[in-house]
Amino acid sequence: MTEKIIVARSYFDERLAALFVQTANQYKCKITLNTDNKTTNAKSIMGVISFGIEKGMQAVIRAEGENETFAVDALGQLF
Repeated sequence: MTEKIIVARSYFDERLAALFVQTANQYKCKITLNTDNKTTNAKSIMGVISFGIEKGMQAVIRAEGENETFAVDALGQLF
């Protein structure tokens, strides 16, 4: 498993959420977005939008499986 702690530079609007999900879906590994009390599938547009990412929010991107390191790095850059 590979994980990366990120801090959102801005509010995650629908456009950015869609880009995040499209990027996540390029990888075969399982990817989740996590905070202290929430977890969602990073490949689900509804999950990412409902996650409510706001500027300054800290979250963890976790990936497990094929190309997990590349997935975490690519998704981390979007924050």
